[in-house]
Amino acid sequence: MDKHLKLLALTLVLLLLAPCALAFNSYTVDAEALKALEQTDTFPVKVVKKTVADGVGSSLDLYNRDMLTLTVENASDRTVAGMVLLAVSYDAEGKTVPLENSGLIGIKMGSEKRSLQTITLEELSLAPGGSFAQNIPCDHSRFVGVRVIVAQVTFEDGEAVENPIWEEWQELALGSPTHYLD
Repeated sequence: MDKHLKLLALTLVLLLLAPCALAFNSYTVDAEALKALEQTDTFPVKVVKKTVADGVGSSLDLYNRDMLTLTVENASDRTVAGMVLLAVSYDAEGKTVPLENSGLIGIKMGSEKRSLQTITLEELSLAPGGSFAQNIPCDHSRFVGVRVIVAQVTFEDGEAVENPIWEEWQELALGSPTHYLD
């Protein structure tokens, strides 16, 4: 009887682990189309460099020991006080995957809506012509590429300005789910 209980327990564990992979709504993203759109971006605040360093993160985080670094440049003539970045990461097959690994915690049944990683940066003081690097803990074994755009900036006087291509970029990053019927 012990063998049957062990087999039953193993089966239950496997059944619980399978939905973990399905909890993130993975869909195909056209990374090349995103890259081409980003090359037309005239917004003065941009992510100009993305790098990943493996195994340099905190030893306290068992799952996200790698570090994604985004370098942002301010080519405007105003000081940036805050910004919102949108990111989508994908695997070798072009399927979206989360940047971070949560391990076995938070197993969810069913599917979730398509979503992008939103990175909100506040209390900045990015001078005209300046740049800075933002580090984001991640699990590099999950993805081969990341596309990122500055969707909005807030200048030091409080004025918020949206990147004119962010909505088009978002549509592509979400896998072009909108279908126009008329």
